[in-house]
Amino acid sequence: ACQSIKTPADREVVPGREAGCSERRETGLAIMVLQEFESGSSASPELKAFIAAFRSPPSPIPPTDDISALSDKILAYAHGNEKGQRLAAIFRPAIDRTSRLRDEGEIQHSTYEVLSARLCAYAGMLDAPPDGGISDIRGEGGDRCIQLSEWIYGYRLATRGSSLRGLNIKNEQQAKSSFQAMCGDDGSEEVDYNKWCDFLQEQELNEEKTLGKVLPKSSTARLDDACV
Repeated sequence: ACQSIKTPADREVVPGREAGCSERRETGLAIMVLQEFESGSSASPELKAFIAAFRSPPSPIPPTDDISALSDKILAYAHGNEKGQRLAAIFRPAIDRTSRLRDEGEIQHSTYEVLSARLCAYAGMLDAPPDGGISDIRGEGGDRCIQLSEWIYGYRLATRGSSLRGLNIKNEQQAKSSFQAMCGDDGSEEVDYNKWCDFLQEQELNEEKTLGKVLPKSSTARLDDACV
């Protein structure tokens, strides 16, 4: 039997449409992700601030049809306009990925909790690589890609305390194997943000644990995020 799951009273509801069992289960899983997401012991202060904002949204919650606008409003509400805009700029790749990977026809059916869980997951993936790699969260600079040498040197930092199953890497040989899997069959020797997320998302979907059940089933998103 479908059990009732408590959700925020002000969550957006599509007029004329009652939430079914599967949606209530998905929403409950998403709430668990928001409550229990472990950002890792090496997580940046920016990631922690990003996740905190989505855990405590305003009331009523802004419409979810435009994920970029939703993110801007949630971050500004939690941290003020200046810091909110800075966080939105830092995590723009995660926001864009969440928007573009949204399942076709899902716009009217995604709950705030599901979208928030995905946003926080992709933000965590952006924050996870070694400094100077995919992102510039810590101001280290970088070419928006990871090379094998960078990965071997820094994978321990990325995996330390992480709850992402794709980062359950115990030794250098496993690190090399995971890097090869990230590169795929296109002959490249660099991993950009989307290849990185594709790999981690696939691991979560295969495990079908809490996070894997709220991520979209589309396994890849080839956006304009080439290495520079």
